Amino acid sequence: MMYKRISFKNEILRKTIHLFALIFPITYFYISTNIFVFFIITATIIMTLIECLRYFLINFNVFFKRIFNLVIRDYEFNNILSATYMLYGFLFITLFFEKNIVIPAMLITCICDTMAAIYGIKYGKTILCNNKTLEGTFFFSILSFLILLSCSPLSLFIDALMISLLIAFVELITISKFDNITIPVSSGILIYLGTII
Repeated sequence: MMYKRISFKNEILRKTIHLFALIFPITYFYISTNIFVFFIITATIIMTLIECLRYFLINFNVFFKRIFNLVIRDYEFNNILSATYMLYGFLFITLFFEKNIVIPAMLITCICDTMAAIYGIKYGKTILCNNKTLEGTFFFSILSFLILLSCSPLSLFIDALMISLLIAFVELITISKFDNITIPVSSGILIYLGTII
């Protein structure tokens, strides 16, 4: 399914806001798992409450749209926000995986998805699927590979390479509406598998 793109300028603004999610892996790096679990659960509850208010209170939804109109994609206006899906994904991997797996998975979600989208929109010429480009997907795989090499428990170069390509593939085949949840979840699962196989 093809979705209408927002302007490149507004896409930059949207992705800049997206980068604020880096607060989660950065915070987790410095605090214990127990405290971070409380933190991520609280953030997820707050976003879920916002979603409920958007759904049940028309005036709140109108107010919300007025503020975030420039950075909300058309499929988000009357559906769950991509940011909420991201928090669900972050919560899932936090509850099921170790800290050294969760942090790189979050970094891949925040950094790779953001930069690849901007790069793909600006320089992408070959559309593959879901309105995503070969160039953006290639850039995603490079960035995720660098993150996996620098801060993941993967010990082998080839493991980091293969997993980065697999995560990029998952991102490619996932429609934009859901990639903020499939990227952290698939990253967490693949990194975990890479440490035990």
